[in-house]
Amino acid sequence: MMHIMFRHFSLLLGMLLLGTVAAYASQRRLDWDDAWQLALEQNRVLLRSREEVMKARQKVREAYSAAMPSISATGLYTRNIELPVFYMGITDSTGRVSTMAIQIGLDNSYRGILELQQPIYVAGKIGLALRVAKSYLQLSKAIDRQTLQDLRLGLAQSYFGTLLAGELTRVQNQALEQARKHRDRTKLLFEQGTVSEYDKIRAEVGAANWEPIVLEAENGFRQALLQLQLLLGLSPEDSLELAGTFEANRAPPEPLGEAVERALTQRSELEAVTHQRMIQRRLLAIERRSLYWPSLYGSASVTWQTEAADWKFDNYEWTRSTAAGLILSIPLFNGFATPARIEQVQSDLRTLDYQESDLRQTIRNEVEGAHDEVNRALKALEVQEKNLAQAEKGYEIAQVRYESGLSTQLELLDAELQVNMARVNRLRALYDLTIARFSLARAVGDSPALVTKPQ
Repeated sequence: MMHIMFRHFSLLLGMLLLGTVAAYASQRRLDWDDAWQLALEQNRVLLRSREEVMKARQKVREAYSAAMPSISATGLYTRNIELPVFYMGITDSTGRVSTMAIQIGLDNSYRGILELQQPIYVAGKIGLALRVAKSYLQLSKAIDRQTLQDLRLGLAQSYFGTLLAGELTRVQNQALEQARKHRDRTKLLFEQGTVSEYDKIRAEVGAANWEPIVLEAENGFRQALLQLQLLLGLSPEDSLELAGTFEANRAPPEPLGEAVERALTQRSELEAVTHQRMIQRRLLAIERRSLYWPSLYGSASVTWQTEAADWKFDNYEWTRSTAAGLILSIPLFNGFATPARIEQVQSDLRTLDYQESDLRQTIRNEVEGAHDEVNRALKALEVQEKNLAQAEKGYEIAQVRYESGLSTQLELLDAELQVNMARVNRLRALYDLTIARFSLARAVGDSPALVTKPQ
């Protein structure tokens, strides 16, 4: 009996150890570079964008195929339930004409056709279609770069926002713990008759007020972590530990004029409009060449056929015929469909002109706003660092007063809380500066590195 119990205990202990190992194995410790590399590999929005680029490459291959010959093989079997007939006129000796129906063919009819068709001249539309496909590929790449830049900014907001939420949660918990200590001390002093009931009630209410604040901070941290896991393509069950730091660069941004000029040169959105315009112009050329421009195709075919009244395939006699020819097609009238399509393409071109004009102004506004935000964040960080220095100095004074018996423990704890809050405010300022720099890089159109660490 003891042996069986020992075996059960060993099995249970092994399962617990395996579970512990699995839990630790699923943990990920991520700094910013690790998170960015993981997003490049697993972010689903980026993966969908890469699939669009792959599809565009295949459209180029498809466009090349239009200039190549097409070869098809066709097999046809016909069961003649009632044989077809043709009529023959017969004139008798009196000159009277009569008709006679003559059946043709047999019950089973077979035909095999191998056919080749080659475009010879199609008014240059194949070359235009190929250039359209190549422009579409470049457009897909430009959109992919936009997706990459948006992902980097979104990941920065999520990653550093999660870091900030974690710090806020830690400080709020410290504040709650201090409020509880103050409540317990005040209660003890009330029982000793040192403080009034009002002081006791105030301390209890103060501690209770901190509890929903802490719960809100913890919930915000969990939500931020879930959003980060989604961007990284991870499961909600994965355990993450963030080990990053905020932006520490105090250098001012480049001059605004230079930033705007760089943005107008390298923003992917403007490049996308350029490729869209090239596509529309080539589509316009294709539509114009559909008006009265001829198309010439060459064709050749080989046909095998036989007929029989039975199913004895070995006895069938097959005959072969070959043919070759040219097909000339000249569009004359299609109900004004082509002129209507030409007007539509011209309208799309004018729309792109309006879109580009608005986009250039939007880019200027975005760069100016991001540039101003970096300058504001730099000034705010300077203020918060001075505030933190003051809070730390106040804590040192409170500590000396407490050790000298000139103040209470509550005053020391309050000074410590002020230091923690000042640190959080500095972290907020660092977060704002970090995101402001990422936002400026996105507004200018800087391309992020695709590989951040050696593999």
